[in-house]
Parts: sequence; structure tokens; C-alpha cells
Amino acid sequence: MPSQETGLWALERNLVIDPNIAEFPFHCLFTGEPVDDLTEMIFVQVKIRQLGPIGLVDKKQLRLSVPVSLSYCLDRAKWSKKVRAILVSLGIALAIGGIAIPIGLGMKGEALGSTICFAVSFSILALIVGVAFPYLEDMNGSKCISGVRFLQDGRIVIPKVHESILVGLPELERGYLDGLFTGIDSIKLKA
Repeated sequence: MPSQETGLWALERNLVIDPNIAEFPFHCLFTGEPVDDLTEMIFVQVKIRQLGPIGLVDKKQLRLSVPVSLSYCLDRAKWSKKVRAILVSLGIALAIGGIAIPIGLGMKGEALGSTICFAVSFSILALIVGVAFPYLEDMNGSKCISGVRFLQDGRIVIPKVHESILVGLPELERGYLDGLFTGIDSIKLKA
């Protein structure tokens, strides 16, 4: 039975861990299937801060051995390749349709030019995003988990873990203002 001494807590559908004392069960955090070994993963938090017209990116990361199955990583890679195929197909269809349909409808002059420009612009955007998507850090089956949140006290919030991992863990709750004015996360044990 997990306790506070394991360094694991449940927060809604999220898992909160203390990386210094966390004792993980040998089940994948995201699929719940049994695993033989812990896998070293990179936890990444990316925050964008605006300083007037300038945007600054703060990236914080930590290497930690956690139970993640190979099938989970491979499924993410397969899913990202499907998204790439859809976006590339959409880009090609937009380019062909954006040129052929206005010409077929007999558009001329400025209307034809602006319609083609609009379609080709979105086509290029879809192609660029589609080609780049599988190479995002956590989409290509790599050992990277993004979307985590590093708390002020050193704990880490891992989003959307499998329900079976959260069963029996002590539950945390968000504080009333949860960083609204102070920027400090107020997460505490439920009474």
C-alpha cells in the first residue's frame, strides 16, 4: 500500500512525485502495463514569458528513472507519424485545390491571386508543421516527457497518468488561489 513515504501523490488525474524519494511501482505510468525496469526519461517544462513585445522561453528539465513501457514510446511515435501524414496530405490538397478550384470557377484578377495566395500560405504551414511534428521531443518515441510542471518545493506534476497508478496514493488538492497572484503553486494534502 503506497504511503507518503513513497514520494508519490495523486492530484486529480495527475501524479505528483518527489524526485528525491520517489519509489515507483513497476507499471508504466501512462498505460498501466507491467514493466521490468525503470527507464531514464527527461522531464521537460517549457514556459513562455512575455516582456513587452519580446517572448522568452524558459526550459527546465530533469533526468529521472521512471517506469515507462517501450510500447508507450512506440505508440507515441506511430501516432505522430499518422498526424504527419494527415498534415502533409492536407498541405498538398490545399495547394492543388487552392490553385485548381479558383481557376476552374473562372476567377480572374485580384480575387484569383488572393485566393491562391491564401491557399498556398496555409498549404505551406500545414506542410512545415506536418514534416516537423514527429521530430518534437516527446513525439518521436524518444525518452522525453513534456508537459510536466516543476513545483516550487521540488516536486514534479506528471499529467494524465494511468488510473491504476493513482489508486491508493494519498490525494493532494490545489490551494484556493493556486499561484494566481504569487506564482507559487499551493498544493497540499487533502484533509
